[in-house]
Amino acid sequence: MLSNVNLCIELIKLKPISSQQDNLSKICDFVSEYIQKNCHQLPKIQKIIHKQYPSLIVGSQNLLNPSVCLYAHLDVVDASLEQFEAKIEDNWLIGRGSGDMLGAAAASINTFIKLFNKNPNLNIGLFLPCDEEIGGSHGTKHCLESFKYNPESVLMPDSGSGLDKIVIGQKGFIVATISCKGFSCHSSRPWEGKNPIPKLIEVFHNIQKEFPNNQNSDYHSTIAPTQIHSGESVNQIPNQAKLTLDIRTCSSKEHNNILNILNKYHSETVKIDIFESPAFNISSGHPHIDLAKEMLNKLLNTEIAIIKEHGGSDARYFQKKAIPCIINGIKKENSHGNNEKAYIPEIDQYEEFATEYIQKYHEKFIN
Repeated sequence: MLSNVNLCIELIKLKPISSQQDNLSKICDFVSEYIQKNCHQLPKIQKIIHKQYPSLIVGSQNLLNPSVCLYAHLDVVDASLEQFEAKIEDNWLIGRGSGDMLGAAAASINTFIKLFNKNPNLNIGLFLPCDEEIGGSHGTKHCLESFKYNPESVLMPDSGSGLDKIVIGQKGFIVATISCKGFSCHSSRPWEGKNPIPKLIEVFHNIQKEFPNNQNSDYHSTIAPTQIHSGESVNQIPNQAKLTLDIRTCSSKEHNNILNILNKYHSETVKIDIFESPAFNISSGHPHIDLAKEMLNKLLNTEIAIIKEHGGSDARYFQKKAIPCIINGIKKENSHGNNEKAYIPEIDQYEEFATEYIQKYHEKFIN
């Protein structure tokens, strides 16, 4: 059986980039074989494929209804080839996905194996989707809604923070693509056509005015134009102009309000396509949060902070099913960037935390 770090290095070598479905399938097969090789008896294992995106589900007792689910997504964002050649420097594991989130994945996989070998009567699950970096709709969303995956509690080390923090809020997202129709003509005679670009700018400014003018890092909803496209030639009035907005929402109420704002601007000449998922929130006094805080406090011997984050995760899909998620993370740097790195001691400490949480969960809530 590999150490957490060496298992992570093997996962990184497989280059599980979100857009490369063949590699995603290979990493699921690798993990499945690794689990079967190292478990004393065969757990329940199923590979789910939805629109070419695989997810691996493993269970000790009940495949679809574990008491505690160890979650980790296996996909990573794209990078140059050298970023997939992992290396160790001064207690840091450097390589694409080491922080987001193959280090935590390795610890979660080994946690499942060790607990299953020690006590096969524990009802634990391991859930490894492969499309979180592109929205999670083919993995977590599909498995919860169509495959009826339904754990009682989820351990999700997919935070941007370290082990000394528990996240109780993550932002929802709305990706809105605004399309304005026009009428093409030669740009030397603009009166012969209809330019959609001024209308697009007007619609964007009107939407933007309805957002708070916050430029600081406080926890609030945000709007950012991220893509714009119009025209094929410098001397042609285009027949269409498109702008994509990345909107992040901090509560379900604000999320719905913003959807209503966007819908106001639909017309014969303005179309808005929306891909969205609401914010994640859980009470700081939830019993599962209290248990996780207690376990982490003992492990780290420090006060555990309760925070909210600007980013998001697959927790949004579990929330729709009223499934509580314990979100924390492993200390990391340069996520999605060159020389991404994860702090090795926290990778191993996460295994300790997950092991203690699962055992105490069964004592407190099951037995």
